[in-house]
Amino acid sequence: MMSISKAVKTVTALVAVTSFFQFSSCTDDDPPGFDQAINPIWQYNFNIGLTTGIAPFIYEDRVIYAAYEALSSDLRANQDLLAFDIESGELLWTWNDHFEPEFQNFGSKSLRAVHNGIMAATIGSRNFAINLKDGTTLWKNRNTTSTSSDDVSIFGNLLFRTDFGFFEVDGFYRDAIMVTDFATGEWEKVYEVTGGDSLQQGLEVPSFYTANNGDLIGLFTNTELDMRTNDVYPSLISYNFTTNEELYTVSLDENPNNSSAVDWFPVIDGKQVYIAVDDMLVCHNVETGARIWKQDLNSNLLSAGFILVEGRIYAKSEGDGILWCIDALNGNVIWQVPSTGLGSRLYHYNGLLYWIGDNVLNIAEMSTGQTIATVRAPSSFKNGDDPFAPRMGLDSETGHLYLMSYTTAYCYPPLR
Repeated sequence: MMSISKAVKTVTALVAVTSFFQFSSCTDDDPPGFDQAINPIWQYNFNIGLTTGIAPFIYEDRVIYAAYEALSSDLRANQDLLAFDIESGELLWTWNDHFEPEFQNFGSKSLRAVHNGIMAATIGSRNFAINLKDGTTLWKNRNTTSTSSDDVSIFGNLLFRTDFGFFEVDGFYRDAIMVTDFATGEWEKVYEVTGGDSLQQGLEVPSFYTANNGDLIGLFTNTELDMRTNDVYPSLISYNFTTNEELYTVSLDENPNNSSAVDWFPVIDGKQVYIAVDDMLVCHNVETGARIWKQDLNSNLLSAGFILVEGRIYAKSEGDGILWCIDALNGNVIWQVPSTGLGSRLYHYNGLLYWIGDNVLNIAEMSTGQTIATVRAPSSFKNGDDPFAPRMGLDSETGHLYLMSYTTAYCYPPLR
């Protein structure tokens, strides 16, 4: 087994796609869609009919989008990564160094794992490390005995993923956490869990903190599915990756049922860890796993999740469309207001919350939750089937918003 202390030139694929893509700047006298509360700084038309995938994310002076490389209405085409200058919208590079000619699509849930300008990504059994400065591939490899979730996480130069499925030929359900050094891509197994032939596992990648003695501690969830009853049993696991020993496993739901799944990765803040589990938000002590508080919500946080800002948790439950503000210390509700349904994750800047919900950009006051503006995608004024997709990113330094419809990338200024 790999120890933490020890752990952890391929083909460049820079494809010219200018014949498929068009860039344009926005002006005040543009057609309908450009006279709203905020208007685009720049836009870029992918001209491909349908695109979705990872949320746009910022690295230094560029923003990275994922888009299909050909016309697609059935998700059949591969997805490329495209890097744009964050200020001008100029296309800087395109990456499409896939193993297969189709169906290679980036997962939307994954944490962005970037170390020294290298982004790691998994697509099923395929693993990639991509240079965000020039769009070249540092390394890529395939799993031979398992497949992976699309989720990855990092600590320093260490990259973690989860593998799942049948690891052996005995029919037992097994999940594993794998680790590699960002520079090499040579994977090793550091943790495994099994439930025999009746409990299907659901490991997620770890979130990390450093113990007082310097040990690396990972907190991650496992959601076991009883194949006989369809009941789901979510748990929180604490594991010392320095000494390779499990510290505790605690249940996250006292009344498990067939929808008791974990909605997002653990969020660690000091001695507390916060987790969304089906229709509730829970807080546990990171060192002992003891429950500190639980707040019941009316529906899950599967897409929108939650964010922790200055001692307050902002969350959006989707089945009932409620926007929540919760005291992170004790779980008390500070306010709750009617909101939107399915959409993107929440972002914040200068006292405002931003998210895509019901196909529009929503802007609300963090102090009250009251929506003060909504913005439609300009493309939707021309084509009602081309609204904002439920993906967005935000530059924490400038407040610039990076959005996408199903055909077009947009950069917006913050409302304030």
